[in-house]
Amino acid sequence: MSSTPSMRKLLKDKKGINPIAAVILIAVIVAVAVAAAYYMWGVFFGARKPVVEVVASNAWTDEADEFSFVIVIENKGPVDAILKSVIVRYVDTNGDMQELTLAPSSGQDRIPAGTTYAYLPDKAITTPPRANTLINIRLTFVGLNPIDVPNVPVEYSDDPDTTAGNFAKAQTTNVVSLPTGEEGGT
Repeated sequence: MSSTPSMRKLLKDKKGINPIAAVILIAVIVAVAVAAAYYMWGVFFGARKPVVEVVASNAWTDEADEFSFVIVIENKGPVDAILKSVIVRYVDTNGDMQELTLAPSSGQDRIPAGTTYAYLPDKAITTPPRANTLINIRLTFVGLNPIDVPNVPVEYSDDPDTTAGNFAKAQTTNVVSLPTGEEGGT
């Protein structure tokens, strides 16, 4: 029974942790847990965005006031990108500033992950830019910042639509969609 008084003595002499140090320790543990949760949220959810890049672009016009352009877009991200609109700004043959907003038709707005897409407008552009000028193009995607493609040269071609299609095919190796035709092939 002599061990009992020494046990009491041991328990009596022990001091607890300082309350201020305990609060600081808990605050550090909570901060590390929040930082870890934020990092993991970004790893699992934040990184699942498309990574879209314009690989090539060009534009053509002819004497008959036909106009066509092509934008080759590559989605390097892990998920599909959805093209919302294409805005084209240029000076037309009359010297007036034009701004066209072109919306891709249904089914031709999705750029699957890891693929290349060639965007061609339909034939509804009635006021073409002057040859040997520059046009500015802005691509808008769902959930992404817009991509500006400035100073795209407008060249002369005997057949702008065929030239645009050939340019698109030459610039892409894994083309998902190459819309063509009168039906609004974007």
